[in-house]
Parts: sequence; C-alpha cells; structure tokens
Amino acid sequence: MALAHGDFNGDGWQDVYIANDYGPDRLFLNDGHGKFRDVSAQSIGVDTKKGMNADVADFDNDGDLDIFVTNVTEDFLHECNMLWQNDATASSRTSPTR
Repeated sequence: MALAHGDFNGDGWQDVYIANDYGPDRLFLNDGHGKFRDVSAQSIGVDTKKGMNADVADFDNDGDLDIFVTNVTEDFLHECNMLWQNDATASSRTSPTR
C-alpha cells in the first residue's frame, strides 16, 4: 500500500491517492472543511488491485498533476503499471504502461 498526495482538482487543497495492493485504489478529494470525498468510481479506470507505489507529477505538462502507480508486474499476471492522466476535473483516464 502506498499514498500519494497533491492538488488534483486545482482547488488549493491537498487530495489523496491510495495505491492498494489487496484491493482497489482510491482517490479522495479534500473538500477544504476537514473531510475527503471518495471520487474513485468516476476517476479511476481499470484497476489491477495490485498497487505497490504511487507518485504524482505533471507528466503531460498541461498544468495539472497526473498519477503514476506501480503494480505487481509479474509476467504471468499480465499486469502493468498505470499512468492516470488528469483532465483537470479529477476524473482520469488510464494510459497503461509496461
């Protein structure tokens, strides 16, 4: 399990991405009032449920943070690492990398 944080929706508050190695990954947006809203269902595409690490950066240089997740990538599992490209609304689409 790993945690990455950054302002994924551009509201100035730190949001949280959890890479979970025994279940689905989660994305929580900070509401600015001490609570987080789970937006995983609308933000994360196909999840391999083998998340080992997560990091954030502006991969595509468009001004918003993207999320890179490493997974257990044994060949027999046919799994890959994932790059979630942020479209500035914190709903993401998958671009799997191997």
